[in-house]
Amino acid sequence: MMPPPIPAKLGGEQLQQLADAQRAGKKIRRAVAVARSDAWAIALFAILTFLGGLFSPSGLILGLGMGIVATVEFKGAGRLRRLDEHSARALGWNQLALAAMLILYALWSIHATLTTDNTWEMINSAGPEVREMLRPLAGVVRKLTVMVYVCLIVVAIAAQGGMAWYYFSRIKHIRAYLSKTPPWILQMQRTGVAI
Repeated sequence: MMPPPIPAKLGGEQLQQLADAQRAGKKIRRAVAVARSDAWAIALFAILTFLGGLFSPSGLILGLGMGIVATVEFKGAGRLRRLDEHSARALGWNQLALAAMLILYALWSIHATLTTDNTWEMINSAGPEVREMLRPLAGVVRKLTVMVYVCLIVVAIAAQGGMAWYYFSRIKHIRAYLSKTPPWILQMQRTGVAI
């Protein structure tokens, strides 16, 4: 089935349809902007995590995983711009995947902090006077490290969970837009024409 042709000259009715489509598509355009900015932020953190984790296998894996999430986010934003109704769902699941990665990384780091004693090994390598002075700090450093990773878990649940909810809630807006917008406007948008 061929899509209806785009009118060569727009009359009053087509101009009104364009204006209506522009108003109706506001939430979709906002979701595209959110996805793009989120993709850039995830990409930046992926690079920083990868570089910071050059000597840590878990940091390298997290950086690579975040890079994959950023790539999916960029592609999802493009698909959403072309009114692919499945893109919002994919973006939502992508955010949940990022949350799962961050939570697993934080849990692994908490486990490593509680089961290894790297801080105490560093203190033991110091002289006896320094060792006695720093001994009380070993427990404090361990508690602070655990608190940082617990905060990461909370932020991952709140931020990525909220973003996933946001993307999932855009599905109904895309469907409504697709059902109410004239086919010639949808054809223009799917070929890359912004309205």
